[in-house]
Formats: sequence, C-alpha cells, structure tokens
Amino acid sequence: MVDSATIQALFEDTKIVHADLAMHDGNLHTRFNTTDKFLFNFRNLNLRLNIEANLASPEDEPHALLALPRRICISTDLETLQQTEPFAPEVIAGCGQLELVRDTVQSAIDMNKTAGQNVTSAETEFQAAVNHYNNGAWKLAYARFRSAYQKLGGP
Repeated sequence: MVDSATIQALFEDTKIVHADLAMHDGNLHTRFNTTDKFLFNFRNLNLRLNIEANLASPEDEPHALLALPRRICISTDLETLQQTEPFAPEVIAGCGQLELVRDTVQSAIDMNKTAGQNVTSAETEFQAAVNHYNNGAWKLAYARFRSAYQKLGGP
C-alpha cells in the first residue's frame, strides 16, 4: 500500500522532471532559432555574393532571374509567391531578383561613397538603370546596374 508521503515524493519528482523537460525544450528552441537565423543569413550572403560575382564578371551573361523583376515568377502559384517575404526560399528559387541586384548596386555605391571614393559615374549609370527598370526595360536595367557596379571597381 502506498502512503501519502510516497505519493507526495513522487509528485515532487514529477515537478522536477517537468522543469528539466521545460528547460530542455527551451534550449532546443534557442538552438533551432540560432540555426535558422544562421541559415537565413548564410543564404542571403551567398545570394549577394552570387549577384556580385555576376555583376563583376567580364562575361555579359546574366542569370535570367537576375534580369527579371520579382513579380515575374516561374511558378504556377504566383499569388502565394508575391505575398511572401522577399527572402523566402520559394521566392529566391522562383522569382526574378532584379530588385536585389538594384539594392546590391545601391549598397556598393553607398559603401564607396562612405569610403570617400568618387562615385559620380556609377550614380549616373545607376539612375539610368532605375529609369529603364521603371519603363519595364529590365534587360537594359540589368546591363546598366552591371555597368554602375563595374564603374566602382568591382567587389
């Protein structure tokens, strides 16, 4: 027969086990979140490096997705793709990245300007690229973004 003291001791033991499991669960969540953040940052850095490598390449062969805007997707589920975050895997895999190219070139111009470099010719090319982009001439926009980037002296 089990007395009340034994039951109370077992109950206290279950509270300790529960607390340990809760702590373990919290640690797992923290590790998962850290890993997710690392993978997100790694994927974005890798994407930027690929864009910069293509912009700096002496060969004039842009990847097709780099020369198309985000609203042009190679998926049957366009609505879903257009409503997701810009760095979501399905967007990176299936939609144009011309806006990311634009942002990469603008970032490079800003960094060179901050470093005290003359970026006037790059800014002129960049503005021409933006005008082409706004007029729907995406291939020309990409070519001008590329030219602007190359006027900065590469990566």
